[in-house]
Amino acid sequence: MTEFTVRGLKGMKSVLDMPVVQDGPPPGGYPSVRYARRIPNTGPTGIAFFGAYLGAMVYGFYQIGQGNAERRGLKEEKLMARAILIPFLQAEEDRRGLKE
Repeated sequence: MTEFTVRGLKGMKSVLDMPVVQDGPPPGGYPSVRYARRIPNTGPTGIAFFGAYLGAMVYGFYQIGQGNAERRGLKEEKLMARAILIPFLQAEEDRRGLKE
């Protein structure tokens, strides 16, 4: 404690007799406070994300279309093979029926 705050010193009758001691700013003032939002632009933008998503979606739909076309071709080939074999299978069945 300093001598200003100790009661009972000679000549000090009240707290009001104490000298006022206040802190002040440092000479030249305080440094300025940076309060603006300065967020760095790091990473891709929203448009880049949207473009990448759209590209992936278009590629996926393209792959689905290619798979559907291939499956359709295989199905058509299978049906054509069955249609070509029907006369031979029918002839075998007729021959077996004539033997009996």
